[in-house]
Amino acid sequence: MPKKNKPLDLSVIVIAKNEQDRLPGCLDSVVGIADEIIVLDSGSDDDTVAIAKRYTDKVYVTDWPGYGPQKQRALECASHKWVLSLDADEALSPQLAEEIKAVLASSPQEISFKMQWAVMLFGKRLDHGRSARYVERLFRREEARFSDDLVHEKVLLPQGKTSKLRHRLLHYSNRDFKHLLDKTSLYASLGAEKRHHAGRYGGGLFVALLRAAWVFFQIYVLRLGVLDGGHGFLMAVIYAQYTFNKYAGAWAMREEEKNSVTPAIGIDKTMNILVFTSSDSSFNSLRPEAEIFIELAKRGHQVTIITNSETEYGRRYMEQGIKVINGTPKKKICRSSIALVKNELARKSYDILLATNSKSIPNAAFAAKGAKVKLVTYRGTTGGLYRHDPSAYLTHLHPRVDGVICVSDAVRQDVVKRVWKNKHNVVAIHKGHKLEWYDQPPGDLSEFGIEADDFTVICAVNARPSKGLDVMLEAANRLADISNMHLLLVGKNICKEPYTEKIANNAMRDRIHLAGYRYDAPQLIAASNLLVQPSVSGEGLPRAMMEAMSSGVPPIITDTGGGKEVVEDGVTGYVVPVKDADAIADRVRKLYNNPRLVAAMSQRCKEKINKDVSLEKTVDQFVEYFQRLVSQR
Repeated sequence: MPKKNKPLDLSVIVIAKNEQDRLPGCLDSVVGIADEIIVLDSGSDDDTVAIAKRYTDKVYVTDWPGYGPQKQRALECASHKWVLSLDADEALSPQLAEEIKAVLASSPQEISFKMQWAVMLFGKRLDHGRSARYVERLFRREEARFSDDLVHEKVLLPQGKTSKLRHRLLHYSNRDFKHLLDKTSLYASLGAEKRHHAGRYGGGLFVALLRAAWVFFQIYVLRLGVLDGGHGFLMAVIYAQYTFNKYAGAWAMREEEKNSVTPAIGIDKTMNILVFTSSDSSFNSLRPEAEIFIELAKRGHQVTIITNSETEYGRRYMEQGIKVINGTPKKKICRSSIALVKNELARKSYDILLATNSKSIPNAAFAAKGAKVKLVTYRGTTGGLYRHDPSAYLTHLHPRVDGVICVSDAVRQDVVKRVWKNKHNVVAIHKGHKLEWYDQPPGDLSEFGIEADDFTVICAVNARPSKGLDVMLEAANRLADISNMHLLLVGKNICKEPYTEKIANNAMRDRIHLAGYRYDAPQLIAASNLLVQPSVSGEGLPRAMMEAMSSGVPPIITDTGGGKEVVEDGVTGYVVPVKDADAIADRVRKLYNNPRLVAAMSQRCKEKINKDVSLEKTVDQFVEYFQRLVSQR
């Protein structure tokens, strides 16, 4: 762990995912100069987190909102005057570490410093060609922030002097030859897509070949890549290949667009629908999706569901006359699951194959290869889907996918930017609810010491940075003067740091209640006066918000994601800016002081669900969408 109170006043921030092989080198290189090390992990399934904890206790596991937003989160955790931002595949050379130590100890006037990359390729350091670019990594924390770019992010700084450091930042960007090829292939695809959308094709295939030859000559000869020996030659060839693929890819996209035929729209028909889904979660969390399948069957469509038949919803499907095939994938590529789906597709002619989660989608995609069925995937969150991420090509970017149903238009807009083809088949359909699902007695809040005449604000979120629980606690601080107001926190991990410490220091601490994860969350929501959803990012369409509105509990939500598509600001609830604790506190106070407004909003919430976000309307949209897809033979 870094020592405290060093004169450098330096925070090191690192973002990582599945970097157990490269993270130790990164952190070893900074441990001697850092006052604190902060690591944000975005869901590693290797030993990355355990390794990070050997160096620092400031390790946070989050979702993945993109490079810019993730680095901004890390920056917000930093507490020192200077910040050194590194990727897990970067490391300071010993000379650079000493130079940083000397520079910061001299009380510099600069606001930032740039350092020159030295790419490490198969054990050799490359000092020429394209490997010697300068990157801005060391800067003053005050007023600094990262751009919102999902890739190729930049640090944004106030005006001031910037200097260059002399020694090199080692960049272990390629694990092995396969990784090198995979990465350059993805970047070439991204570049091709960008040129295609901009209408910049740069000539045909022969011109693409000439451009590749020029890039090789530029890197290997003009930029002295020849001095890096065989490694330099290989890099020049790789960059030349990347250039050719980028321009050839743009050409191919233009050719495909020119020769494509707009499919005709079909007429209504009864469809054979195969659903591959999970049924292992709680009944309440599954209900909005599962009832869609049941309603499709009630309308005469032949629905078969592959899922765990021993669960509550597995049994409910069978009670409703739906054929259930017992099967749940253990991993993203599961041979038995692929065979199960493939055999069912061979047994019966299906029109639609709907896969709904990160494990069922890749297995369905491989099983559907060669079949005439239309493969549809479901997407419920914004962020985390990127063309440069190989795992995305197992799910919604898999070339076999014919269409994507998104839970909100915010999700649809995000997905459309990522998919390569069939953009017109990416649609938004809200998960509808039925008011009768919530026609049950509200929960008993007396178990928390909350009395009938108290005013209860409920926040039902799993404690992750993207859910904004810290913002909710800031708002509670501002509302502590209201003596009969209580805050009820429902969700996973809310009883852990850093939240327990923030609650202990909160002015409302005696009236903040930690319920943890509850199967009766809808009843607790129904018993509350207001729901607050303080999300920072990643939201698709918050289920807790929909449950609250269906129970007549007005929500206060942030403007991220799809919630604002349902909540009408000032009519059925309030929509406030992200990370604005003052705005949340202001709206809560306004509703506390106006019971008649709460009652009016309560009624309008139910009307909104019944009219615009009902289960019946959702199924209408599913049927229309499926039939349109089927007509695109």
